[in-house]
Amino acid sequence: MALVKGMGPGKAYAVKGTTGCGKSTGIPQMQHECFPLKNIVVTQPRVLAACELADRVTSEQGWQLGHKVGYITGLSQQVSKQSKIVYMTDEILQLRTPDQWETT
Repeated sequence: MALVKGMGPGKAYAVKGTTGCGKSTGIPQMQHECFPLKNIVVTQPRVLAACELADRVTSEQGWQLGHKVGYITGLSQQVSKQSKIVYMTDEILQLRTPDQWETT
């Protein structure tokens, strides 16, 4: 948790770790606990990874996909204005600005 608290809001970070260590699921959930009003973006190189990780976090938290957690890919999206953790492909991050997350 100290690592996450040291990651202040409004900054970008690249996290490196072994497979299954929580880079894509654990850290974003902890960030949401520390900074519940901030938007958290997690990029993934593949569409399937972005969709499945969003689904996994919603299942772990008991949330509904598209509310607190969502995803945006070039093919589809499940996201709303209430989404605080958004998984997206690298390409989408390059093409969109944060105010466009909830729009097509």
